[in-house]
Amino acid sequence: MKITQFIGILSLCLLSFTVKGHEIDGLLQKVAKVSVEREKIELWEKIINLSIWQKSETETKNYIDRLYRYSKQKKNQYGMATADLLYAKYYERQQEMDKAKKYAGLAYEYFSLKNDRLGMCKTLRQQGFNAFKTSNNELATKLAYKALNISILIKNKTQEGLCMSQLGMIVFGTQPMEGIKLQKQGFEMLVKAGAKREASMTAITLSTLYLNSNENVMSQKYIDTFFVLQQGLNDAGLLAQGTTNAALLAQGLGKLDQAEKLIEESGKYFSQIKSVAVQAQFYRIKSVFYRDSNRFPEAIEAAKKGLSLLENKQGLDSEKGMLQYTLFIAYKGLKQYEQAIEAYEQAVNAEFVVYDQQTQYGIANLKEKYETDKKEQENKELKQVNEINQLKLSTNRYFIIGIVLLSLLLVVVFVLVIRNNRIKAREKNIHLQQKLLISQMNPHFIFNSLNSIQNFIYKQDPMKAATYLSRFSELMRMILTFSRKDQVTLAEEKHLLERYLEIQKLRFGDKLEWEISSSDDIDDENVLIQPMLSQPFIENSLEHGLFKDNQVGKISIRFAKEADYLLFEIEDNGVGLNNLLKKHEGHESLATTITEERIAGIRTLGGTNTTFEVINLSDINEELQGVKVLFKIPYQTLL
Repeated sequence: MKITQFIGILSLCLLSFTVKGHEIDGLLQKVAKVSVEREKIELWEKIINLSIWQKSETETKNYIDRLYRYSKQKKNQYGMATADLLYAKYYERQQEMDKAKKYAGLAYEYFSLKNDRLGMCKTLRQQGFNAFKTSNNELATKLAYKALNISILIKNKTQEGLCMSQLGMIVFGTQPMEGIKLQKQGFEMLVKAGAKREASMTAITLSTLYLNSNENVMSQKYIDTFFVLQQGLNDAGLLAQGTTNAALLAQGLGKLDQAEKLIEESGKYFSQIKSVAVQAQFYRIKSVFYRDSNRFPEAIEAAKKGLSLLENKQGLDSEKGMLQYTLFIAYKGLKQYEQAIEAYEQAVNAEFVVYDQQTQYGIANLKEKYETDKKEQENKELKQVNEINQLKLSTNRYFIIGIVLLSLLLVVVFVLVIRNNRIKAREKNIHLQQKLLISQMNPHFIFNSLNSIQNFIYKQDPMKAATYLSRFSELMRMILTFSRKDQVTLAEEKHLLERYLEIQKLRFGDKLEWEISSSDDIDDENVLIQPMLSQPFIENSLEHGLFKDNQVGKISIRFAKEADYLLFEIEDNGVGLNNLLKKHEGHESLATTITEERIAGIRTLGGTNTTFEVINLSDINEELQGVKVLFKIPYQTLL
């Protein structure tokens, strides 16, 4: 599952809880009868927490306003602080994050002043969600841990379970196994505490995390658990999410007909929620399903319906951005480049876009294709104009011949000039693409490294944190330096790979072994090589190929000379290419795509015999397992 799909699913997890209307009606009747202020305020809190997930935004806001007016009239500071916390929750779900932060701050100020630890715990969790929504995961983690400590102090198992679940969701992006572990601990606490509704919400989040980790069996287990917990609750929003997860799981298993039926079934639950934002999310889910199934016209139709619902809606920029991004992919698939570029720019304006290498490179090519098509259309129109002019001058033979010859001469000159300009532009673009491709480390690697440093700090291990940070900063300096070079020495390249693998070693510990070697007839200080050709495959091995069945992962990198060529290979003992393709069926390797583009650039600049090959070791010897990547590039030296 792609990261954009993961973000969208988690957003839905936070916006999917609704119940039958009679529950709110019953609570409203109780409010009218209760005279004790504290009891009335707590009833209002329950009503609003339910209304956020069931009623329209206007009705929910009206309930909060009524609680605030009542508390202000009674000069009840606790009630006003409770209303502030609910305002924060309301605005966070509307993605108006400045207001969400403001009201959460006001609530925490009161609860901390009165040492109301339950109120502090709830508010810190809300502030953690605010930070998570604005991609400040460091702050979100800090706030979640602070809330967890308070929940343990006050011995509130429901709050403790919710805090653990929240921590799991925050850290999953950088430490998937740790995130799932924390989420499971939270789930078990909520089940033991008898918090059935909260446990069902955590179960559906767990199924999402497992689905994103391609662990389909575990994902199905928690989907089934969720439906069992929902018996007797019938929360429409959560049932919509559970059915959506089941659909995505079916889609991942290639059961497209079943997946589509489940998507439509989830729509019945979505229709029960009186919220424009939630209805728009349903159309976003449909559009992503059609997009990933290459049904681009249907994806465009669904995305446009979602955007029309949000047209005059304040906030919800992330939701708008995800819908625009689906339009970008769909228009690109239909080769409607002008509309694709416009949708991409709208996604950027909504502060949502995937800033990865493939997307950036694709946008550059997309614009080039659009400009090329535009020029070709202009050339066709120019040709039509010339033909019309020739017909008008048909009465004068010699004049027509002169015009034709002149037109031909102009066309030849025009073609030659355009061709010459294109060649120069192509060469310049190749150099820029080479630098673009080597100047960017995978954002996940950078984020994982920083999170590992943070983890060492939390564990009060300053030596490891300092070592990790020193090596990481050195690696970053080397990457920035290499991004300005077309070639580096083999010694420099080996040094960079050593630093990269040392950082990964700190992350994976004894589970990773590696070696880098070169043959005796190679002078590392004199041989030149294009930087970071092998890095994407090493990262691919670490993230997808190695560490099967708790086996130690091994990576070997070897350099050798053969005639006028430099050969180097990367070999691992991972699951092998066949298993990897089954695991990621329908997914094109980003490492292979990037390398093919770089190799094409090197050939264009003179290395016509430059090649690379990905070999499945089990095809050579059935007893072997793993993948070997072999490069053959021209042997170049400084002297």
